[in-house]
Amino acid sequence: MSDQHNNNFEIQEDKPPKSKSTLGQSIFNFCNVLLNIYGVGTLSLPLAFKHAGWIIGISLLFFCMGVTNYTARLLIKCLNYKEGIYTYPDIELIAIAISLVILIGDSLQILFPDISLISLKIIAWMILIPLALIDIKYLSYFSLLGILSAIILVIVVIIDGITRNEQPGSLFNPMKTELWPTDWNSLPFSFGLIIAGYAGHSVFPSIYLDMQTPNTYLKAINISYSFSTVVYLLIAVCGYLMFGNMTKPEVRLNYAFKNGF
Repeated sequence: MSDQHNNNFEIQEDKPPKSKSTLGQSIFNFCNVLLNIYGVGTLSLPLAFKHAGWIIGISLLFFCMGVTNYTARLLIKCLNYKEGIYTYPDIELIAIAISLVILIGDSLQILFPDISLISLKIIAWMILIPLALIDIKYLSYFSLLGILSAIILVIVVIIDGITRNEQPGSLFNPMKTELWPTDWNSLPFSFGLIIAGYAGHSVFPSIYLDMQTPNTYLKAINISYSFSTVVYLLIAVCGYLMFGNMTKPEVRLNYAFKNGF
């Protein structure tokens, strides 16, 4: 009995294929939640490194990955403790949608400054609402687009860094950086920015409930966390090297400022 209890993630038998998500589709959804939903702070990671320094910044990144990976497992244990517990993730998803409307509106205004912010947020809302009605299985295809967007973002940052020789914005001629925090009082701020990228694990039960093979949940989250951490690390390291102490709240603002927007 104790062995069965310790094997935390074989708590539900695999479901027949039916209309459930495959392992690959679930991984797409997990990665998308981390990188593009709760991980909307990805572009703020260079700022976190600016305040925390290299040593504590990298340590915090891996610490947050480990802690949230573990709590993602605990969430599923709680979910399966009593049948019928599944409303919490739904509440979380509503909160995420609201924050995304705000983020998308602010981002679009940089591209379309002549359009009012309210109009852009309404457009974002009109796009997001229909997606909320789509089955999680089919949302995995949209998740794949989100993952590709994150990969393209990393590629763009790296290419821009290696093709520039002048500061700021060059990986070959990096800005001044710090090993340790210059202001220890700002360390909690850095911690908040870093762990925000991993906060999406609270939505994982929704994806778990839609898995064809719940017994592969542990494998799925390990793959998702590993991939997401590589993306986070590349953005944080490249952004901090390129802009150093000039790093703004989001690295895209550094590009906007540099190009006169």
